[in-house]
Amino acid sequence: MYAAPGVRWLVAVLLAGTLLLGGSPAAAARPVISAGREREIEALLAPHHLGDDLTAGWTLHSVDVEVSTIHVWLAGPEQRFAHLTLDHPEHAPPSSGRLGGFALASVDEPPGSAPAVALLVAALARNDTEGFWRTKRAYAEDGALPAASQRPLGAAGPWLRDGLSLLTLILLLGLIAHVLRTPAPGPGDADPPARTPARVPATLLAIFTLGVLLRLVLPREVGLEAWSFARFFTPARMLAESPLLAAMFDPPLWSSTLITATVLGLSFFASLTLFVHARYLLASHRAALIAAGLIAILPMHLRFSHSDVAFIGSMTISSLAFGLIHAATRERRWPLAAVCLLSAVLPIALTYELRPDNMVYFPLLLATAFVDQGVWVDKPPPSRGRIALVALVVCAVTFGFGIPNLLAHHDEQVRGGLSLDTLGSALEVAFSFTHNCLLNPEFTPPGLALLAIFGAFDLIQRGRRRLAAFLIGWLLMFLITHAYVVPIEPYMQARYHLHLVIPFVLLAACGIEGLIQRMRGRPRGRWILAALGLYLLASPLIHLPFIRNVEFNDPREWLWVHAQRETIPEGCTILEYTGRNVGSRFTRVGAWTGHGARFSRWTVVEMQQAPAGAPDLPDAARALLEHPPECLYWYAGLPCWGSKPDGYEGQLAPACEAVAGLVRLHEVARTEFASRGYDENLAQGLVAGQDLVLGLYRVSPR
Repeated sequence: MYAAPGVRWLVAVLLAGTLLLGGSPAAAARPVISAGREREIEALLAPHHLGDDLTAGWTLHSVDVEVSTIHVWLAGPEQRFAHLTLDHPEHAPPSSGRLGGFALASVDEPPGSAPAVALLVAALARNDTEGFWRTKRAYAEDGALPAASQRPLGAAGPWLRDGLSLLTLILLLGLIAHVLRTPAPGPGDADPPARTPARVPATLLAIFTLGVLLRLVLPREVGLEAWSFARFFTPARMLAESPLLAAMFDPPLWSSTLITATVLGLSFFASLTLFVHARYLLASHRAALIAAGLIAILPMHLRFSHSDVAFIGSMTISSLAFGLIHAATRERRWPLAAVCLLSAVLPIALTYELRPDNMVYFPLLLATAFVDQGVWVDKPPPSRGRIALVALVVCAVTFGFGIPNLLAHHDEQVRGGLSLDTLGSALEVAFSFTHNCLLNPEFTPPGLALLAIFGAFDLIQRGRRRLAAFLIGWLLMFLITHAYVVPIEPYMQARYHLHLVIPFVLLAACGIEGLIQRMRGRPRGRWILAALGLYLLASPLIHLPFIRNVEFNDPREWLWVHAQRETIPEGCTILEYTGRNVGSRFTRVGAWTGHGARFSRWTVVEMQQAPAGAPDLPDAARALLEHPPECLYWYAGLPCWGSKPDGYEGQLAPACEAVAGLVRLHEVARTEFASRGYDENLAQGLVAGQDLVLGLYRVSPR
């Protein structure tokens, strides 16, 4: 029994929004087999070497490495090939079998190849010390879903996550109701009023509704992440395993749609989690409503709210973590404080999981206990015991999960980020009206930037220096952290600077509070404030060109290839050129997920850039083209233009040119546009403004 499609879609989005805790964070990264490990891979095959005869007619032909997968090819009579893959056990296809420290899968085993395959598998089992994945570790985002047997708690894990997700939503709504019922003194009030005005919850509901409507109408559903075809947003991965979602939908769901819907759902809840956070931090209902309203209409947040960008979820989940830590620190009722402290463990861990730079939240979470100044009034200081207990929990999550996870997956980025070059880049970005996206008038309303600056000035002038230092320090810490990477394209920089938005919005809310106070009693004060309100409400329309601008190479390819997914029949094979291992496009486009399993609409064969001196086409790709299966497609995509050897500026990669010389290509779909770089990983060798052609072709032999 299933609900109407529109209702089911809305429920999926709302369920995505409830995944603020979602149980223990899933592994957000897959191990990468870095360069320089060729001898270790050769040792796994010993005593066999490339070119050796394994059995009569079958030789060890070639070994290719693709991210964390080792492809082994055996060549046989009549140009037939046997194909084996070795993967990390936690990032392998469900059909794989366990072989020591690897997951082994036989992709293709033609008749007569079994003895040779068995001989090679025996060598692998003999040589495998199960230490391959524990040395020279490097990691990259991955979309693979672990098999049920590999998950913590087995098959019960997804049900537990669903239950925790719903409990989190209930807790968030309960915390909102609690802070709405708790009166807060305003400027000039000696004591809190007897009750909270009824307009406060009504205003919050209106803000939430406005935010949802704007996010449904204004932004485009598109991939704006770096590595859009490889990364699988962690909460979306959790949702893919959700039994509750599986009960509402006919599985499977498109993976890309699941990711963008999850980001959209989490963007809906941003105003609610920020309201709770701001109410505790600023000790003012009005300031909290202003902050919630600003995030609901902020153009930078709107632009990325229906994409695959992890920063949107990071903002919502970290705001929830802050709200829970504030409540655990300052709530007088010990049972409520205890529940909030225990509940904060998972959003803190998930915050660390989502982005490596989120470790910056650690000192900020600890510092909240010492920010005893609100925007107008001082907050009662927590007891030393309460501070110590909260600090103990935050440190336990940080040192027990966050830092080990960071060092295991991102040790190189940590070393690079701690260099003096990062500080120099931060100084340049801070005063740039192009790359500081909070000052860039194309991205952020200039009036809002002025309000944030005025907010910092007003807090300092009124003696609220501890609050001002906390917010300014927060903003500067993330500004410096993100200066480790300064993209050439400001639209890509805007994605990184989403982490500056929360302290920016809180400073702007303080600025508006200060302006309201200064306008009281002035003849034109109400008119000035009304004009300011209309200006801010109009900012989504004023900045609509920024919100909807996806005229860049990578987003254009994302939109175009996803439009082709119903064009190619299920079960076909697609050959792609992936250059310097920038990742397959159609693997993600054709990926389905449902109830803990991942499915693929097609078989995708990747062809990477050939090493120097090697033929342009690897033997496996050449064999596939010379003896194509009944349904074979060739995709000449963006990597053909932007991921190729040096010296081919403005031209196609030689491998892509070589394909057309071997087979007949029947055009299925085609798009052309002028090059405008977005992700620098796919912009090397491109000339700005050059004509790019992306084509999907049906292949037939000559």
